Amino acid sequence: MKYIIMAGGPATRWRKYNNTTKHLIKIGKENLLERLVRQLRECNAKEIFIVSDNELYEIPGATRIPLAFDCKLYNMFYYKYLDEPCTFLYGDTYYYDSVINEIISTKTKDIVFFGTQESIVAIKVQNHEKFKYHVDKLREQELKTGVAVNRAGWAVYRKLNSIEEDEKISLLENFTLINESEVANVNDQQEYEQLVEKISNQVRY
Repeated sequence: MKYIIMAGGPATRWRKYNNTTKHLIKIGKENLLERLVRQLRECNAKEIFIVSDNELYEIPGATRIPLAFDCKLYNMFYYKYLDEPCTFLYGDTYYYDSVINEIISTKTKDIVFFGTQESIVAIKVQNHEKFKYHVDKLREQELKTGVAVNRAGWAVYRKLNSIEEDEKISLLENFTLINESEVANVNDQQEYEQLVEKISNQVRY
């Protein structure tokens, strides 16, 4: 099983806060990428990849893979190397150990999405050919309409489960609901500061 940390986005909401990228922002003594790589290694993950053009994302214990396409979908989902089972994780997400353990220990012969009601935080892909098929379908949709796919994780989930774009998302059997208190997205300064305060309070009390 490959573990793919997606960290190639433009980070437009972050705006170089604290003179760094969101993936390298410190949470305690580690940045987000260092923490995630360590968590995966502690769970005996062997093949860990970080998808990014940023040379600063060379994290010990992982291999950085430069972006290879002019298509966000293909870059994000490691398309060039999507030839065996893999698990996708987000480089701008803070995962509690319990969540990483659940993602790694979950068994599937197909595809499982992990997330809260609002956001997908991981995708475990055993049937990589099926996953690649739906990514291709989304790419065809982009080319046909001229409109880029937003929220790619949800877009794949919708496509795979035949949920129309104007239809309310239903959390089906292939979606594992994660407790919102055990993950945190770090997209902007406010989310980062809220996370730091939350962790500080947990340590204090």
